[in-house]
Amino acid sequence: MQPEWKNNTELSENVVKWFESRGIKQSTLQNMQIGEGLEYMPQHNKQVNTIQFHYFEGGKLVNTKYRTGAKDFKFISNAELVPYNIDGVKNQEKIYITEGEMDALTLIQLGYPAISVPNGASDNTAYLDRFMDPFLMNLKEVIIAVDTDTKGVILREALIRRFGVEKCKLVDSWGNGCKDANECLMLYGAPGVHAMVSSANFI
Repeated sequence: MQPEWKNNTELSENVVKWFESRGIKQSTLQNMQIGEGLEYMPQHNKQVNTIQFHYFEGGKLVNTKYRTGAKDFKFISNAELVPYNIDGVKNQEKIYITEGEMDALTLIQLGYPAISVPNGASDNTAYLDRFMDPFLMNLKEVIIAVDTDTKGVILREALIRRFGVEKCKLVDSWGNGCKDANECLMLYGAPGVHAMVSSANFI
């Protein structure tokens, strides 16, 4: 299913302030075409206001992830799973892979060519098959910048198997009290994220 692009990228003050509380600037939201709007969410059995992360490929909308204030999620039914921000890492020799859109936004805002897996911490990376040859296969470095909790380790191991241990570097800490890039940004600011990312080593 190819979803229809509706340019619903006008954000309320509450949403902009929420992102700002997470260290994400309004300019980043605009650049990444973050949306907001009412959407039926099965967890609530009604339409509720949602933040909308749009997944593009080749400049075309492929999928949208809807997120509520209660941290419930859904994708467009029957739409394809693709990495978030896949267009933003084309022709890169080195990319960063995160576990969620907020962590990808964190790294993108700081100048890193980052994508996020679409389905969170899972060992299912089959959606990458279509991108492996030649695009992702030709990468020289893959920096795995996922969460450091138990589920993040499961995803990390799946990505290592897919890309090969010889290409993979690992961010194995986001600093004391942080499990991911966005938490690091909130607690330690941009210098803290840069420090953690620069500490990534080959496995």
